[in-house]
Amino acid sequence: MGFGLFKKKTTAELVLTNGHVITMDPELPNAEAVACANGKILCVGSMQDIEPFISTQTEVLDLKGRYLTPGWIELHSDPIPLVFRGQYLPLSETMTPQELLPAISAFINKHPGEERYLAYGYDPGSVKEEDIPLIRQALNDAAPDTPVILVASDGLHMILNSLAAAAVAQAAEELEMPAVTPALVISVLLPADIGTLLENLAEHTFRQARKGITAEFVLPSFSHFENIYRELLVDAYQADLLLQRYFGSLLVNTLLPERLVLHHMAQKNTACAELKGLIQFKTLFIRFSGTEGALHALEESYLRQLCTLAADKGYHIRMDALDHSSALTALSLMTEMKTSYKKSAFAVAHDEALTEEERASFLTADIYEYSRKDTVHADRSPLNLLEDRTIRGADRLGLSQDCGSIEAGKWADLTVFEADPTSAGNTQPDAWMTILNGRIVYDSRITTSEAWIRKIQASAFFMD
Repeated sequence: MGFGLFKKKTTAELVLTNGHVITMDPELPNAEAVACANGKILCVGSMQDIEPFISTQTEVLDLKGRYLTPGWIELHSDPIPLVFRGQYLPLSETMTPQELLPAISAFINKHPGEERYLAYGYDPGSVKEEDIPLIRQALNDAAPDTPVILVASDGLHMILNSLAAAAVAQAAEELEMPAVTPALVISVLLPADIGTLLENLAEHTFRQARKGITAEFVLPSFSHFENIYRELLVDAYQADLLLQRYFGSLLVNTLLPERLVLHHMAQKNTACAELKGLIQFKTLFIRFSGTEGALHALEESYLRQLCTLAADKGYHIRMDALDHSSALTALSLMTEMKTSYKKSAFAVAHDEALTEEERASFLTADIYEYSRKDTVHADRSPLNLLEDRTIRGADRLGLSQDCGSIEAGKWADLTVFEADPTSAGNTQPDAWMTILNGRIVYDSRITTSEAWIRKIQASAFFMD
């Protein structure tokens, strides 16, 4: 017996039949065929169950015994540095001012003739006020004829060389702005090479589609890059060229007013409201230390207030704990939140060895707890990996009502494999076909990376 919706009203746009359907639904673990329409799954079951949905307009695909699973979910995707590669110098928060300057000089020498140079990621707490004039002079010496911008990991603190500072000051005067703001610096000095970004984005999304990934949680990065990345995805969506769902997050790693954080969350979430769930922004990502005076130190009272306000709005929360104290605080706080907010998803990343006594009061079964260093578990069985990539992945994103299993009413995000993905030795198979929102976005028989990049380049939004 199959499970379906709207049998008398809806005609399937796509039907996949004659396959080994691994549904990840305990009520119907295996099936033969799936019908899809309007981006949703209409029916799961036998070919006989599916037949009422088929019309002359339906595309029927014979899987010929291939394996069909829910679309795979990437919980720890970090595409933004890849897409923006070559356009900036990534810095480490552990670098001292004495280490920053040689790295920046080497980057400038390696990339002569650029319109501007950007370095991002230094720890603002490591740079003292008296260091700034020396750093600025070193930037002048390294690039006397080119603007140079150093952006701290919080995205707020910046150091500009003289040419960059003069350009921003002139813009502020022309706009009659009383002060220079980070937003003004970004708008004046950081124009994006959209053509290169689109090619890099096309490469990344194609690789993900080839793996069968239909959704990715994108780790936070420099907010300016995130905004551009999200805008490119919106353009791709409007051009019907989106290959994965995007789940973004807002990073908090310094003390910011709680209401301001929620305002930014609401702005980003509202901007995605009309995108049919393909681009979402519903996760607060908090990176913090529990050691007083340390980088990203945040007090528990502040964290509790911020998390409560976010959960009240229905947002999900991930906490990236940087030390033992913060790991205990994060697990305790997320346990407290999960007790009161059943519909939100809570996750904690840390690399601390906790004792059984320390763990005794934590509801770790209800919280996604993972290592900051190792998010890929190569030692897990193929079945466990499939569960992590589908049903458990959806639960960890707070999306188990929408995806993670093949059930009527859920998103029609599906992955087809030539061989059984649960068989031994088949832990990272490439997909034979990937389907997003009921649309075939990758077909190994005809889709190549080069062809996909050419399609992006030929699209209207690339030309714009």
